[in-house]
Amino acid sequence: MKEKAFDLYEDIKQKLIRRGVPPNEIAFIHDAKNPEARERIFNAVRSGQIRVLIGSTAKMGTGMNVQDRLIAMHHLDAPWRPADVEQRQGRILRQGNQFQEVFEFVYITTGSFDGYIWQVLETKARFIDQVMSGQINSREIDDISKTALSMAEIKALASGDPEIMKMIAVENELTKLTSVHGSWLRNRQMMQMNLQSHRYQIEGLAKKMARLKEAIALRDQHPQKDFSLRVLEKEYITRKKAGSALNRTFLQYGREGKIIGTYRGFPLQAQLVGSIHDPLEMSILLKYGDGYSLRAKVGESGLATMQSIDAVLRGLEGRIQHLEKERIRQKEEVASTEIGLDKPWDEAERYTQLKEDLVILKQRVLKDEDKPEDETPIEVETSAEVKLVEEAQEEAPYILRPKGNELELAPILQAVQEAEGIAFPNLEADIILLDEDSVLDLEAEARSSAALAQFSRVALNARTQQPSFSDWLRKNREKVPVGKALSKAPPAAPTAQLSFF
Repeated sequence: MKEKAFDLYEDIKQKLIRRGVPPNEIAFIHDAKNPEARERIFNAVRSGQIRVLIGSTAKMGTGMNVQDRLIAMHHLDAPWRPADVEQRQGRILRQGNQFQEVFEFVYITTGSFDGYIWQVLETKARFIDQVMSGQINSREIDDISKTALSMAEIKALASGDPEIMKMIAVENELTKLTSVHGSWLRNRQMMQMNLQSHRYQIEGLAKKMARLKEAIALRDQHPQKDFSLRVLEKEYITRKKAGSALNRTFLQYGREGKIIGTYRGFPLQAQLVGSIHDPLEMSILLKYGDGYSLRAKVGESGLATMQSIDAVLRGLEGRIQHLEKERIRQKEEVASTEIGLDKPWDEAERYTQLKEDLVILKQRVLKDEDKPEDETPIEVETSAEVKLVEEAQEEAPYILRPKGNELELAPILQAVQEAEGIAFPNLEADIILLDEDSVLDLEAEARSSAALAQFSRVALNARTQQPSFSDWLRKNREKVPVGKALSKAPPAAPTAQLSFF
């Protein structure tokens, strides 16, 4: 790695020297073997003795203060972390720089890995900025660490295929949508479980209401104008005495769960959990139906126990109303859940489209190099226009017939010289390139080449019309002005520049 860095430095240094930069004004930070040597280089940059300093982010990052005369910074590559880019920029965008304006150059090679790295940097930096500024309002983020290229994709990227980045973007979006789809499926499974739970609860509430209605029917079958309660074999007609008898009997038979009395058609069962000295629960169960019961508390006094029993019997209708409200709520939950389950995934169409796009892109990008090319000649039907040109060629020997973006030069020069009497200089080229730059170069030549430049311009703009020399010489006799190339003088060299790799 160190040898590669040195080779890169030497290559850059030689190119700078060829452009007029003195060798002693170029430095390589890796030549500094100790802190003292580094400081000497930094002092030279600050004083202007070194105008170009080259090195890595690790060597020229934190702790390097050479901003006094820095005018430009050059990114020869892209790091993997946005913080590294900030470290580079921080070398020149610092207090103490004497320039009001500085320059930052980023070098990217077309068809290389550079574009992909800068795209990942942009994504990382955008998310970090959202986190730091508190602007995240979504529940999902992309896992950048999983953004990777296969060997085939890297090969396609290195070959300069322009669609590789689009394929990567589609794959990344597909990965994200796949994760979203998984969350949607898990949420759907949870909704199905909730739907089943709601239905079970509705069924259970209906059963409870039916049992309470059965208790109400039993209670109403034994209306009580005059109070009467039986404890064991004895009848009581006052609540206070009946309650006291219940409490005494409860303490005697509570651990056994014995039926100790009867009230308004309900057998009364004692239930004691724990012990007499340390009871956890003391209840009297009002039994009815097929093993159902209502629960009343044993009070500190007999009267309190009777009040609890009467409150349970009076509150049966209220309990049914409460259960009915809960049943209605559960039904609403069922309806809402069913609507949610019937709703399709919002991104289903987009997901399908991306999968189709990815198949097409992979066919374009990941080409099979081992597949032999089909060398079978393609038969093309000759058009009527081409036939006319071929027939006219027999009558006019100087027919303009460009091949692609080129014209054969020799017959053109011969025809123009014979018609105009112009002596052309000796030209080494055998063809004329039919592109804008080549034509502009011809127009900028001396007046002796004006006729040739004019003919080339006509050929560039109307090569599909196949004009003949005779027509051109008859219609185009005017002189063409000589072109003049203008160039802007390069700006003065900056005092100091940094190059990172």
